Amino acid sequence: MKNDIRQVLTLAVLGCALGNAFGQPAAAANTAQKSNQFVVQAEAAYKGMLEAERVGSLTSYRKFRSKAALDETLGNLRKTGISENEAGAALQRVSKYSTSLDGFDFVRAEGRASVGRLFYQKRWKSNGEEMVDFFGYLMRLEDNTWKVDCVVNSTGTKLGMGKSRKIEERTIDEVAEHPCLKMS
Repeated sequence: MKNDIRQVLTLAVLGCALGNAFGQPAAAANTAQKSNQFVVQAEAAYKGMLEAERVGSLTSYRKFRSKAALDETLGNLRKTGISENEAGAALQRVSKYSTSLDGFDFVRAEGRASVGRLFYQKRWKSNGEEMVDFFGYLMRLEDNTWKVDCVVNSTGTKLGMGKSRKIEERTIDEVAEHPCLKMS
Protein backbone atom coordinates (compact mmCIF):
# COMPACT_ATOMS: atom_id res chain seq x y z
CA MET A 1 0.00 0.00 0.00
CA LYS A 2 2.87 2.39 0.79
CA ASN A 3 4.30 1.78 -2.68
CA ASP A 4 0.93 2.51 -4.30
CA ILE A 5 0.65 5.81 -2.45
CA ARG A 6 4.27 6.68 -3.28
CA GLN A 7 3.68 5.94 -6.97
CA VAL A 8 0.54 8.08 -7.10
CA LEU A 9 2.34 10.91 -5.32
CA THR A 10 5.30 10.66 -7.69
CA LEU A 11 3.01 10.96 -10.70
CA ALA A 12 1.07 13.81 -9.09
CA VAL A 13 4.25 15.75 -8.30
CA LEU A 14 5.60 15.17 -11.80
CA GLY A 15 2.29 16.31 -13.32
CA CYS A 16 2.29 19.45 -11.18
CA ALA A 17 5.90 20.17 -12.07
CA LEU A 18 5.17 19.90 -15.77
CA GLY A 19 2.05 22.03 -15.51
CA ASN A 20 3.24 24.71 -13.12
CA ALA A 21 7.00 25.02 -13.35
CA PHE A 22 7.07 25.36 -17.09
CA GLY A 23 3.87 27.31 -17.65
CA GLN A 24 3.75 27.67 -21.40
CA PRO A 25 5.51 25.07 -23.50
CA ALA A 26 8.91 26.15 -24.80
CA ALA A 27 9.38 26.53 -28.53
CA ALA A 28 10.89 23.52 -30.25
CA ALA A 29 14.54 24.31 -30.77
CA ASN A 30 17.62 23.32 -32.73
CA THR A 31 20.14 23.05 -29.91
CA ALA A 32 22.91 20.99 -28.36
CA GLN A 33 22.26 22.60 -24.95
CA LYS A 34 20.70 20.18 -22.47
CA SER A 35 19.57 23.18 -20.38
CA ASN A 36 17.37 24.52 -23.22
CA GLN A 37 13.75 24.74 -22.01
CA PHE A 38 12.44 22.65 -24.90
CA VAL A 39 14.92 19.88 -24.00
CA VAL A 40 14.04 20.14 -20.29
CA GLN A 41 10.29 19.92 -21.01
CA ALA A 42 10.70 17.10 -23.55
CA GLU A 43 12.83 15.05 -21.16
CA ALA A 44 10.35 15.61 -18.33
CA ALA A 45 7.52 14.36 -20.56
CA TYR A 46 9.57 11.34 -21.64
CA LYS A 47 10.40 10.48 -18.02
CA GLY A 48 6.74 10.98 -17.09
CA MET A 49 5.75 8.49 -19.79
CA LEU A 50 8.26 5.96 -18.42
CA GLU A 51 6.94 6.41 -14.89
CA ALA A 52 3.33 6.02 -16.08
CA GLU A 53 4.32 2.76 -17.78
CA ARG A 54 6.21 1.55 -14.70
CA VAL A 55 3.24 2.08 -12.37
CA GLY A 56 0.68 1.04 -14.97
CA SER A 57 -1.30 4.28 -15.00
CA LEU A 58 -3.16 4.67 -18.28
CA THR A 59 -4.51 8.02 -17.05
CA SER A 60 -0.98 9.40 -16.61
CA TYR A 61 0.22 7.70 -19.79
CA ARG A 62 -2.41 9.70 -21.69
CA LYS A 63 -0.87 12.93 -20.36
CA PHE A 64 2.54 12.16 -21.83
CA ARG A 65 1.84 10.36 -25.14
CA SER A 66 0.67 11.94 -28.38
CA LYS A 67 -2.82 11.05 -29.57
CA ALA A 68 -1.43 9.06 -32.51
CA ALA A 69 0.94 7.06 -30.27
CA LEU A 70 -1.78 6.42 -27.71
CA ASP A 71 -4.25 5.31 -30.39
CA GLU A 72 -1.64 2.94 -31.82
CA THR A 73 -0.85 1.49 -28.39
CA LEU A 74 -4.51 0.93 -27.49
CA GLY A 75 -5.22 -0.47 -30.98
CA ASN A 76 -2.37 -2.96 -30.61
CA LEU A 77 -3.68 -4.00 -27.20
CA ARG A 78 -7.17 -4.55 -28.63
CA LYS A 79 -5.71 -6.72 -31.41
CA THR A 80 -4.15 -8.98 -28.77
CA GLY A 81 -7.42 -9.22 -26.86
CA ILE A 82 -6.48 -6.85 -24.04
CA SER A 83 -9.22 -4.44 -23.00
CA GLU A 84 -8.61 -0.83 -21.99
CA ASN A 85 -9.34 -1.89 -18.38
CA GLU A 86 -6.29 -4.17 -18.54
CA ALA A 87 -4.05 -1.58 -20.21
CA GLY A 88 -2.36 -0.55 -16.96
CA ALA A 89 -1.06 -4.06 -16.36
CA ALA A 90 0.06 -4.26 -20.00
CA LEU A 91 1.96 -0.97 -19.64
CA GLN A 92 3.73 -2.35 -16.58
CA ARG A 93 4.72 -5.51 -18.49
CA VAL A 94 6.24 -3.59 -21.41
CA SER A 95 7.91 -0.95 -19.25
CA LYS A 96 10.94 -3.20 -18.80
CA TYR A 97 11.62 -2.81 -22.55
CA SER A 98 11.44 0.99 -22.53
CA THR A 99 14.68 2.95 -22.75
CA SER A 100 15.64 5.02 -19.74
CA LEU A 101 17.76 8.12 -20.31
CA ASP A 102 20.19 6.85 -17.65
CA GLY A 103 23.67 6.46 -19.08
CA PHE A 104 22.80 8.26 -22.32
CA ASP A 105 24.44 11.53 -23.30
CA PHE A 106 22.25 14.19 -24.87
CA VAL A 107 23.51 14.94 -28.41
CA ARG A 108 21.08 17.41 -29.92
CA ALA A 109 17.49 18.54 -30.38
CA GLU A 110 15.89 19.63 -33.61
CA GLY A 111 12.59 21.40 -33.83
CA ARG A 112 10.19 23.56 -35.72
CA ALA A 113 6.70 24.80 -34.92
CA SER A 114 4.79 22.06 -33.08
CA VAL A 115 7.22 19.18 -33.54
CA GLY A 116 10.70 18.41 -32.27
CA ARG A 117 13.03 15.50 -31.83
CA LEU A 118 15.81 14.69 -29.40
CA PHE A 119 18.84 12.44 -29.84
CA TYR A 120 21.10 10.66 -27.35
CA GLN A 121 24.01 8.21 -27.45
CA LYS A 122 25.80 5.84 -25.09
CA ARG A 123 29.19 4.27 -25.72
CA TRP A 124 30.21 1.04 -24.00
CA LYS A 125 32.25 -2.13 -24.47
CA SER A 126 31.18 -5.73 -24.93
CA ASN A 127 33.87 -8.42 -24.90
CA GLY A 128 36.45 -5.75 -25.71
CA GLU A 129 34.50 -4.44 -28.71
CA GLU A 130 33.41 -0.80 -28.77
CA MET A 131 29.64 -0.49 -28.94
CA VAL A 132 27.30 2.45 -29.33
CA ASP A 133 23.60 2.86 -28.58
CA PHE A 134 21.65 5.63 -30.26
CA PHE A 135 18.27 6.76 -29.06
CA GLY A 136 15.81 9.32 -30.40
CA TYR A 137 12.24 10.37 -29.81
CA LEU A 138 9.77 12.69 -31.50
CA MET A 139 7.71 15.21 -29.53
CA ARG A 140 4.45 16.80 -30.65
CA LEU A 141 2.76 19.83 -29.16
CA GLU A 142 -0.80 18.78 -28.31
CA ASP A 143 -3.19 20.50 -25.91
CA ASN A 144 -0.47 23.08 -25.19
CA THR A 145 1.86 20.33 -23.87
CA TRP A 146 4.82 18.48 -25.36
CA LYS A 147 3.91 14.80 -25.77
CA VAL A 148 6.01 11.80 -26.76
CA ASP A 149 5.18 10.41 -30.18
CA CYS A 150 7.69 7.99 -31.71
CA VAL A 151 10.71 6.38 -29.96
CA VAL A 152 13.62 4.74 -31.84
CA ASN A 153 16.66 2.80 -30.56
CA SER A 154 19.69 1.50 -32.41
CA THR A 155 22.43 -0.65 -30.87
CA GLY A 156 25.53 -2.06 -32.44
CA THR A 157 29.25 -1.92 -32.87
CA LYS A 158 30.97 1.46 -33.05
CA LEU A 159 31.98 0.70 -36.64
CA GLY A 160 29.51 -0.48 -39.27
CA MET A 161 28.90 -0.64 -42.98
CA GLY A 162 28.08 2.85 -44.21
CA LYS A 163 26.07 3.93 -47.24
CA SER A 164 29.34 4.11 -49.17
CA ARG A 165 29.72 0.34 -48.57
CA LYS A 166 32.80 1.00 -46.44
CA ILE A 167 33.35 0.39 -42.76
CA GLU A 168 32.90 3.70 -40.97
CA GLU A 169 31.98 5.01 -37.54
CA ARG A 170 28.25 4.89 -36.90
CA THR A 171 26.53 8.19 -36.16
CA ILE A 172 23.29 9.46 -34.66
CA ASP A 173 22.09 10.12 -38.23
CA GLU A 174 21.01 6.48 -38.60
CA VAL A 175 18.35 7.13 -35.96
CA ALA A 176 17.52 10.58 -37.36
CA GLU A 177 16.72 8.97 -40.73
CA HIS A 178 14.12 6.61 -39.24
CA PRO A 179 10.75 7.28 -40.96
CA CYS A 180 8.76 7.71 -37.74
CA LEU A 181 11.07 10.52 -36.61
CA LYS A 182 10.26 12.69 -39.60
CA MET A 183 9.20 16.16 -38.48
CA SER A 184 6.14 16.46 -40.70
